Formats: sequence, C-alpha cells, structure tokens
Amino acid sequence: MAPGGYTEEGKVFARLTYNPYFEIMFNEVLAFLNEQAANE
Repeated sequence: MAPGGYTEEGKVFARLTYNPYFEIMFNEVLAFLNEQAANE
C-alpha cells in the first residue's frame, strides 16, 4: 500500500459520495434492473 493510503481512501470515498456520474450510473442500473424484472 502506498504511503498516505488512508488519505487516498478518504479522497476516493469523498468522490464516490459526491459524484454526479455515480448517481446517474446508479439510476441507470436501477432502471435496467426494473426493466429486467418487468420482462420476467
């Protein structure tokens, strides 16, 4: 593990929690799963 791994993890976590692309991707996945369930 690189030195300062904790600060890097904190940055990654912060980017995940505040990331518009993550929200968009999450909504797309939910929509996809809902479509799959509706087709069953």
